[in-house]
Amino acid sequence: MAFTTLKFALFLCAVAAGYFVLPKRVRWVWLLLASGYFYTRAGVRYVEYLLGSSALCWGYGWYAARLRRVGKGRGLKGAAAAVIVLHIVALIMLRGPGLSFFAFMAVGYCVDVCRGTAGPERNPLRIALFLGYFPHLMQGPIDRWGAVAPQLFAGHGFDFQRVRRGLYRMLWGLFEKLVVADRLAIVVNGILDSPGRWSGLYLVGAVVCYAFQIYADFAGYMDLALGASKLLGIRLAENFDTPYYAASVPEYWRRWHMTLGAWFRDYLYYPLLRGGGFRRLSKKLAERMGRKRAGTVCTCLALLAVWLSTGLWHGFSGHYAVWGLYYGALLVLSTLAAPWLGRLSKRVGLDRAPSFRKSLGRWRTFVLVLVGYVFFRARSLGQAGEIFQRIATRFLPRYNEGSLMELMGRKDLAVAVAGVAVIGLADLLRERKDPVGAYFDSLPAAARWGFLYAAIAAVLLLGVYGPGYDAASFLYFQF
Repeated sequence: MAFTTLKFALFLCAVAAGYFVLPKRVRWVWLLLASGYFYTRAGVRYVEYLLGSSALCWGYGWYAARLRRVGKGRGLKGAAAAVIVLHIVALIMLRGPGLSFFAFMAVGYCVDVCRGTAGPERNPLRIALFLGYFPHLMQGPIDRWGAVAPQLFAGHGFDFQRVRRGLYRMLWGLFEKLVVADRLAIVVNGILDSPGRWSGLYLVGAVVCYAFQIYADFAGYMDLALGASKLLGIRLAENFDTPYYAASVPEYWRRWHMTLGAWFRDYLYYPLLRGGGFRRLSKKLAERMGRKRAGTVCTCLALLAVWLSTGLWHGFSGHYAVWGLYYGALLVLSTLAAPWLGRLSKRVGLDRAPSFRKSLGRWRTFVLVLVGYVFFRARSLGQAGEIFQRIATRFLPRYNEGSLMELMGRKDLAVAVAGVAVIGLADLLRERKDPVGAYFDSLPAAARWGFLYAAIAAVLLLGVYGPGYDAASFLYFQF
């Protein structure tokens, strides 16, 4: 039951109607039943995994509470490690796309209980709702227990303005996905799936299209998920903050898939850096090169390890591993070069032209991101190498080469360009701290209704619905 289907729209209407009619104390039970039904439509094994994960988390919470009652806490870390291993084994055995987002939230809950930053939940059904709340589906956002659990069990009342804002956000998500992302996918798939047929110029254009395709696809899903949840009064974590306006690679990753980055930071990077192995390494290095340099070396090694893990999380393949190491290396270089770049900026006067400096940083970052997308989108490391080779050795098109018009007509091309421009304008408003919703509400009523009708018409008439009017799956469902 994809978010872009009529079935989901009817399902959401039924969920919202039941939620607001039932007494507040049982509304969370209604959400649990609705989420269970939703996941049965995705496949029985997803429900089995959800129930098993919920049981593990509840069992660990019960065990943690019992140990703390008797004043013992030594076994908490070992038990948490066992829960993590069981989740990983289950993921490998099921081989189900998207299930890793369940695991991230479950592991985060157990680690928070182990650290004492979250209290163990006594009711396993409440844990099941936290993990399986249907707007999360299989792409996140990766919420934390302390942030979302109180909202899930509060039982919110009906608020017309909140419902209206939620529907607006869902409409925007449909526009991003159906009008922009799925249309760009025609060009991206047609060129990057067979790079040997195309010149470097077309390949560069396809990589740029892929950058906007994956953004519109993933951000569109998030807007649909967060908008659907907002209808019910439950606010999920934001996952994007105008990433293509970032002026550096570290800033880019603070704006793209923010909950995943925060998860790797809090549950992998910091524990790794503070673990016994890195502490012993730091101590040995400090004897040879001093504490400051030893700390820098350990930080760089931890970054590389985390980013290699991030790449392999997307898939056990060479091109994903290289993608992860590529960003790990960029972040390491960013850390090492930051002081030197600061001094260089002062020497050449860039510090006196902050706007130019930021614009230069944005273009540089976007180019580096495009290079990363070649590794990410390629089917293999060999195909990524072929793309780079064609760009370097055969950039200009030849007379007998395929044409873009073979893949997309003029009308579709115009719609794609216009759609990207609209998304860019919306992000520009956000970047300037002018929320799109507030700006929309400030318009006269006639203009608001005009925009709404235009957006609905664009989704209905210009959306790419695929064979049998079935919209293409979201890209991140595969991870």
